[in-house]
Order: sequence, then C-alpha cells, then structure tokens
Amino acid sequence: MIQKKINEIVLSDIQELIDLAIEESRTIEYKKEIKIITDSEKKEFLADVSSFSNTNGGDLIFGIEATGGVPSALTPLIISDLDAQKLQLESIIRTGINPRISFILHSIETGIANEYIFLIRISESWNKPHRVTHSGSNRFCARNSAGKYDLDVTELRQAFTLSDGIEKRMQDFKNERLIVLETEQNVLPLSSKNLIVLHLLPVESFSTRINLERELLLSLESETSLFKPMYSSGWNSPRLNLEGTFSYSGGSAHPHSYIQLFRNGCLELVESSILERDSHNFIPYVLYEKEVIDGFKKGIDILKKIGINTPVLLSMSLLNVDGLTMAENRASGRIRREDPHPIKQKNLILPAIMLNEYDENIEHLLEPVFDLVWNACGLPKSENYDANGNFLITG
Repeated sequence: MIQKKINEIVLSDIQELIDLAIEESRTIEYKKEIKIITDSEKKEFLADVSSFSNTNGGDLIFGIEATGGVPSALTPLIISDLDAQKLQLESIIRTGINPRISFILHSIETGIANEYIFLIRISESWNKPHRVTHSGSNRFCARNSAGKYDLDVTELRQAFTLSDGIEKRMQDFKNERLIVLETEQNVLPLSSKNLIVLHLLPVESFSTRINLERELLLSLESETSLFKPMYSSGWNSPRLNLEGTFSYSGGSAHPHSYIQLFRNGCLELVESSILERDSHNFIPYVLYEKEVIDGFKKGIDILKKIGINTPVLLSMSLLNVDGLTMAENRASGRIRREDPHPIKQKNLILPAIMLNEYDENIEHLLEPVFDLVWNACGLPKSENYDANGNFLITG
C-alpha cells in the first residue's frame, strides 16, 4: 500500500513505484487495464477487490504494466467519462460482494486529456470473510505475497471466528461504558441522569492494538474548536485524563456535556440537559436530532484528525428516558401531543450503524435510528425528514 492518504497520491508517487521496482505484495497489485465487460471479468475483478478486504487491505492500481509482479511502465487508462466509470465500479463492488466492504476510488491525471491512473484503496474488514456473489458466484479470496488465492475450509472458519470476536469486543466496550454512565461512575458527575450517549467505535481499535501516544494526546490540547461537546456555547480545552483526553461544558462540578477520546481511538459524546425532565417531560425532537447529527460529525472530524481509518461503528443510546413523550410542534418543540405515548423502556439502546467511508451522508444513515425513537413514542417516523429521506433542519 502506498504510504499516503489516498487523496494525496499524485502521478509522481505512481512513477516512483516503477522507478523503485516495488513488487506486488499482500497490500498492492498492478493491473494494466480495467476489464469488467463480461460476467467472467467482473467476477475476477471482484475476487481481486475482496481478497484485499479479507486480508490486510491495500491498493489495487490500474494503469501499470507489470512483469512477474514488478511494475515496468505506465499504461494510462483512456476514460472519456470519469464520473460514469467511477459509478460503474462502485455499483459492481457494492452489489457483487457480500457483506459490503469499505473502499475508496481515486483517479490520477497524467496531464493528457482523458488519460488516468486509477486506484482503488480497500480497507481491511472487521466483518470477514467477504464473498463474491456476482452472477451466482460463491468465491472467498484472500491474499499472500504471491497474490490472491481461494480460502480453504479451515481459513474460512478462522475468518468467521475472528469477525465474531471483533464484534463481541465492540459490543462489550459499549456495554461497559453504558454501565459506567448509568451507575454514575463517570469521570465527572453530570447535571442530569437523562442522557444522550453517542459512541464512535473504529473497527481497527478492536482488530489491532491501537494505543494513542501521549504526544498525540497532548497535541490535541490546542484543538479546542475540534472538541466542542454537544449543545455547548462554551467549553474547556481538551486535556489529558486516565482514559485519554476529554473536554466538557457546563462547569467541572456538574457538566452537562462532554467528549471523551479513549486511548484505543474510540470516542464517547454525552449530553444530559436536552432530555432533562421538567413539567412537560417531552423530547424536543428538532434540537435533539440536530445535536446528535452534529455530535457524530464532530466525532468523525476528531477521528480523521488523529488518523483513524474507517469503518467506524456509530451507536446512539438514550438513558433514563421512560415516561418521556415526543413534542408536537417543530417551531417551538414544546407542545405536548393530545394523545401522548410515553416511552415505556428505561433505556433505548438503538441499533448501531456502520460508517464505511467518512464522506457518507450522516443524516441519511441516522434516519432509521431516529425513526425507532419515534416508534417508541407510538409514532411512525421522524418528522425531521421529508418523503425522500432529506433532513429538513439546516443551520
């Protein structure tokens, strides 16, 4: 894999692979051209892509001729409609591999019109193994130093076991944090027990041993704007604590909101005033959904800043919300419905969603999660979205 962020890779980086004779390996492969016309070609292309996801991830580069795995010359692709080419590749990958994988497409101009080098960066998956399913295929592939190969029964069993182990560790981490919050054993006492809890759990935090260095954590102390807690107008600069680094809003005695970055790269955002009970016991759904969206976006910005890779599991939990009802009016958000249906569960632990790429639409991803909260209040769906799934709140 080229040791640069994919959007920073330029033609000179590709030429350097040839000049230094960087051989194909587990994490890099060269192709002279993109061949995805016939079903057979599509299956082979998908086998190449999935083999990276089932191993350590890597770069699949089109527009380089290689002999015996050694790159020898640039063979730029002639692409008249770059957007159409990207859409075609995305469609084939998303529909031809199961489960879905995380990947990024990157085109590099050569300086000549319609000539490109094309690169697909595939992330190592937490949800291994991935199967090629196009046109009835049933192929599981991985990679070694010689290239891709088909997994045998033993390797398949190991891959399924590893995937289950990662998922369990992620779930255990979240559950442990929710217990800490519910039993009020957190680093600072919060102003209320009615909590909005967001977790951003990078898969690589559980598939590898990430331990953020002290120097990196200290460097974040100047990133005050980056560490803005939910629903805050003023907050402290991030500072070190036992778990990593954190910032809070509302005073150190009883803050109402905080962000905690753990040393393993996970993030926790908690807010305790939006759902605080009063004489109405309502959920101000415009404010709450907007703050949740903004909170996840802020967390993503932090993960990108410290160099954590996707995929990332996004999880929302609402604690101590039994008896709360959904407000009625979007403008004020404070009018109780005539026939309210209070939440019966003490805690709403909502299904997590997977963020495969940082540029995915967060509002769109969260819609089904928000809908479940409305369902808990006896209502069909979030009224902050239109019929096409567009989030209606701006600013």
